[in-house]
Amino acid sequence: MDVTLVTATRADRHVVERLLQLYEYEYSENAEIDLDADGLFPTVDTKAIWQPDYHVFFIKVSGKLAGFALVTRHQSYVGEGETYLIDEFFVLRRYQRRGVGEHVARSLFDRFPGRWEVSQLPQNVAAKTFWWRVIDRYTAGRFQETELDNERWRGPVQAFTSGARD
Repeated sequence: MDVTLVTATRADRHVVERLLQLYEYEYSENAEIDLDADGLFPTVDTKAIWQPDYHVFFIKVSGKLAGFALVTRHQSYVGEGETYLIDEFFVLRRYQRRGVGEHVARSLFDRFPGRWEVSQLPQNVAAKTFWWRVIDRYTAGRFQETELDNERWRGPVQAFTSGARD
């Protein structure tokens, strides 16, 4: 299976917006999100994601669109300074449990060496299990997991450094 990350641009905004609807549909089970009066889910502000500290990627499998990933810089949840953050991550169900998500996550961690934090909603057991497994494998167990409950985040956060392997 040929899995690639393709950098999206502002011209791809309409595709990102459509994928965000699919993402929010799946996410709604855990986040208790409802459709608006027009039958759409509320999503991240797609005008804001084209800033210099945001990186928007399409996930492709054998050339076919299979999801997206948003990576940004943010003030650390668990320490001082800035870290990279997986802001949003979505793989179509057709490609889940086939190694696509782990391949993409590892590619992102390698592409942006440095401090990382990955967070999940506490009720999203599947995401928590996925990220814990991927990060554990990627770091060979060298990561910190913290359960937060504050004004910035409520749920687990895994913190680690990429590009610093033995």
